[in-house]
Amino acid sequence: MTTNQTISWAEVLKVHKTQQAVNFIDERIASIICSPMQNKFVSDDKVIFSIPTRKHYLKLVSNMKLRISDNGPIHLFIKKEKNIWTDAGFFKLISFEEALVETNFLLQKIVSI
Repeated sequence: MTTNQTISWAEVLKVHKTQQAVNFIDERIASIICSPMQNKFVSDDKVIFSIPTRKHYLKLVSNMKLRISDNGPIHLFIKKEKNIWTDAGFFKLISFEEALVETNFLLQKIVSI
């Protein structure tokens, strides 16, 4: 897939392989799907991926925190509208910040892999 190419959900699913927002493969974050309504796009190369502070997300948040320094490239897909997505390319998990209602993870675009 080409970076920033518009694709369908079926094409996202071929790579992402789950309807969950975060896809782990062998304890590594392989891909993330995100929406502009739930996440913050700081710039073309920085995204803040937010996870609500709810009991059923505690394991996900904990696993993501463990991957901050050593995860490797994460394939990012951004929802534009129903069944229309953008392949945003590969990002690195840089840091996180905990707030009262959510945990925010900073992702930065990788220029070359």
